[in-house]
Amino acid sequence: AEDMGVAPQMSASVLDRAPDGPGRAYWLDQLASGLDRRTLASLLVGSPEAVFQPELSVVEATPAVGSRAGSVELLSITLDREVVAEASAVIVSVDGIRVPGTTSAAVGDDRTLRFAANVRPSVPLGAEVPVAVTVFAYDGREVLRTDYDLRYRPSAENVAAGDDLIVAFYGHPTAPVLGVAGEGTPQEALAALLAQAEPYAASGKTIVPAFELIATLVTAGPGPDNLYRARAAEEDLRIYLDTIRTVGGRMILDIQPGRADVLDEAMAYEALLLEPEVGLALDPEWVVGPNQTPQGRIGTLDASDINRVSAYLNRLAVENDLPPRILIIHRFRPDMVTNTDNIVSREGVRIIFHADGEGGPDAKIADYDNLMPPRFERGIKIFYDEDVNRMTPEEVLARLDPTPNFVSYQ
Repeated sequence: AEDMGVAPQMSASVLDRAPDGPGRAYWLDQLASGLDRRTLASLLVGSPEAVFQPELSVVEATPAVGSRAGSVELLSITLDREVVAEASAVIVSVDGIRVPGTTSAAVGDDRTLRFAANVRPSVPLGAEVPVAVTVFAYDGREVLRTDYDLRYRPSAENVAAGDDLIVAFYGHPTAPVLGVAGEGTPQEALAALLAQAEPYAASGKTIVPAFELIATLVTAGPGPDNLYRARAAEEDLRIYLDTIRTVGGRMILDIQPGRADVLDEAMAYEALLLEPEVGLALDPEWVVGPNQTPQGRIGTLDASDINRVSAYLNRLAVENDLPPRILIIHRFRPDMVTNTDNIVSREGVRIIFHADGEGGPDAKIADYDNLMPPRFERGIKIFYDEDVNRMTPEEVLARLDPTPNFVSYQ
């Protein structure tokens, strides 16, 4: 009877816990078989459980501990020991708000836990907020805890297609008369853009500020190469890219090709298109035939030309591990884009049709409803001076169905 209390007492002293049922029965059986108390104590002290185990710690994490991350929707956390994922949990809080998600095991690795968020944290682009990660891991004996921190600064390339609403200022880097993006300094334009974009947060989408800059500008005269177009200098465009990057935004290069081939014009900006934030826009209004001039006419672009450009952008994305390239197609008349059914959808390209006609709300909504092929994302342009009863952001969100993914201002 005296031995009945020995095992629990020694367990409590050495292991800081009472023995569980099977353990208690095992040690009592050993004592009944002649095991002396000194040997019992020696066995308990030398057991794996009694050997000092350091506190749970993180060996490696993606995103890294203490880093600035552009996305926290998927975390990978490697611990210093094997754990039971089904009995473990990863808790993530962004700016003090818990992010709902699921914890799972990494395939073939019992030391690594995965966390997948169910929703994207609601943090404006350009903002940087703290992230607290807490890991509760069961190692087969007990639940241990470890904590670490990082910073989250969302970036445009990490926003999934369809989850964003790009709000852009349109213009030329050196010609203020061509649009609001070129008025004042790039920093002044950015401040005005952010103020204009703010009301669109009511959409529930991630708001992505952008500059849509005329990279190739149609010209009244033929120019030295007889192509009726002029290209902006890369250094002028990069000033705007550097500026929009400070808030995690995008830059769209607008092509008004004149007589030039649209693919040739796109390829002329390859150094910029290899930047993850940079996309492309095609403006069929300013496509000029070999025997035509830009004056007094509206151009047209066929699906075959759009397909050549999208194939090029897709190749850039695939070969350089870039996020999908944005390709915007401007349209305010049906004949500006022909054979739309033949436009090819590509995994590495986001095609957005953009209703960019002037007028009152009813006319603009009609263009949005009737000129945008339903299988592609949609956008609309708002003119500060030319529109009649200019639509407010609240009207854009309330009256356009589906909600646009691109709203530009000129």
